[in-house]
Amino acid sequence: YLIANVSENISLGQLSAMASVSPYHFLRIFQKQVGMSPHALQTQLRVEHAKHLIIQNEILAQIGVQVGFYDQSHFIKAFKSLVGVTPGQYSEQIR
Repeated sequence: YLIANVSENISLGQLSAMASVSPYHFLRIFQKQVGMSPHALQTQLRVEHAKHLIIQNEILAQIGVQVGFYDQSHFIKAFKSLVGVTPGQYSEQIR
């Protein structure tokens, strides 16, 4: 569900309701199975999607919002945290 809806803001409550368990139980099960929280996975999926958009020459200023980040600074911070460079630097590296 997170993969299919990468740009949507999906809450822990929504995920736990789909699984018919409490949010805390869902979080424990999810972290045990996946190795990270749903939010961390969602962030990772968004950054991966952003990388594909950068490769396709999409406009950098629009990519963050396209993949579901609240604003450009949040996008840049998350991207750099996971990839090690900013989206602009990543774009330059792949060219």
